Amino acid sequence: MTNVISADRNTDKHYLHSGFSVTINNSYSSPDAAPAGITWDGANVISAGQTFDPNAKHFLHSGFSATIDNSYIAPDLAPTGITWDGTNVISADASADRHLKHTGFSATISTSYDVPGNSPTGVSWDGNNVISQETFPDKHFKHSGFSATIDDSYTAPGTLPQGITWDGTNVLSTEGNVDKHFKHLGFSSTINDSYASPDENTQGITWDGRYESDPFGNVLSVDNSTLKHYKHSGFGSIVSDSHSSPDIAPFGITWDGINVLSLDADSDKHYKHSGFSTTIDDSYASPDTIPFGITWDGINVLSTGASGLKHYKHSGFSSTVDDSYTAEGTVPAGITWDGINVLSIDNVTDKHYKHSGFSSTVDDSYISPDAAPFGITWDGLTVLSTGLAGSKHFKHSGFSSTVDDSYASPDISPNGITWDGRYVIVVEQEGYRWRNDDGSESAASWRQLQDVVDTVGKDTNVRLRVLMNAVGDPPDSEYMLLYKETGDPDAEFRPVPVP
Repeated sequence: MTNVISADRNTDKHYLHSGFSVTINNSYSSPDAAPAGITWDGANVISAGQTFDPNAKHFLHSGFSATIDNSYIAPDLAPTGITWDGTNVISADASADRHLKHTGFSATISTSYDVPGNSPTGVSWDGNNVISQETFPDKHFKHSGFSATIDDSYTAPGTLPQGITWDGTNVLSTEGNVDKHFKHLGFSSTINDSYASPDENTQGITWDGRYESDPFGNVLSVDNSTLKHYKHSGFGSIVSDSHSSPDIAPFGITWDGINVLSLDADSDKHYKHSGFSTTIDDSYASPDTIPFGITWDGINVLSTGASGLKHYKHSGFSSTVDDSYTAEGTVPAGITWDGINVLSIDNVTDKHYKHSGFSSTVDDSYISPDAAPFGITWDGLTVLSTGLAGSKHFKHSGFSSTVDDSYASPDISPNGITWDGRYVIVVEQEGYRWRNDDGSESAASWRQLQDVVDTVGKDTNVRLRVLMNAVGDPPDSEYMLLYKETGDPDAEFRPVPVP
């Protein structure tokens, strides 16, 4: 479960709540005697403290704990709000009335702007834009990206706003004059829920699900302008991790179930990374001198490029090409595998193509939602794509031109996209129900409602029906039913004997 994390200046503590509620699961003393802001980077608390102190600091904690792994002097005299955009700290200062973007977690400032009013007290990041609050004029603001331009605003729920965050769907905020935490409806003044703050002076609020990975998969993308690989939180604009690409012209990315595979059009190489990291475990020369696309079919690399205008099937992860055919169009800019067929894109025809297996035969096609498509993948159910014209990531409805969802890519030159749940297999039990042994598979009577424990007498035959859900394509298995004696903490599970 994801939870609110808050900071209180009266008690000088950081609190871990139970979900969005007044219940406190854990707490520790703030590293500063007057905490002024708090955020979550996906793994650790980042906090700010001691307004109007020349030695005020920003702190990087170890997870949710009082242990400090790193710190630096805040850039101005009165640090207040702090947030994490997936790559960099963004902070607010009430003495300079500025929002500042840091380089990573450091005192180095890459850019800043003046806030729209006075006394900024909170700042957050919704994946695309800064969301902020100010004591004067008691408002919440949605900025255009990281800039002074205001796209939207509304009046805060009280007259002393002291903390703001984004939970992925809604604004969460705090108010010092009423000592409450509020859950808004999206970005609006409408309050859906609230509870009393743990003490009288909450000075920051965040949400520890902001950069949580989706257990069923996350978008991985690449950008040629920033020369970076990005891991997103599920299908969304929030970036949970990023690192530099291995060379200066990244143009494709895929996931083999364990590691990132990428390519570069300057070095003309394919790279196997160690997981999602900059560490390169293996590489080889691309068969095309302008490689633009790479994917993994579960066994072999499939690749494409604009020089040879071909799709290539490699032997595993190697430069050996076992098969190839001429690509559709004149600038093949992406390739993926849907489990049965190649899906590809062309940057000139602006089309997505479904091939018949691994072949030049095209069974279906549609116009790309972007006028300069440069990346395509398959998440197990639907196409995900990207392009340079609109700099967006798109979720399609199956293999079709219908777009169900989209968001702005991390920068202006998205050149590749994949899904790290492509080869994730998840099997989970949804429920169970006891039956009497008194008829056929369809006619036997039920003993209990679903998920209700049953008591069975000795030497009584009963049946148990179990409902399982699967993501991916799990192998055929014989599932084993286990039991153990209740009341014995040392008892081990044993298989139920099968006659």
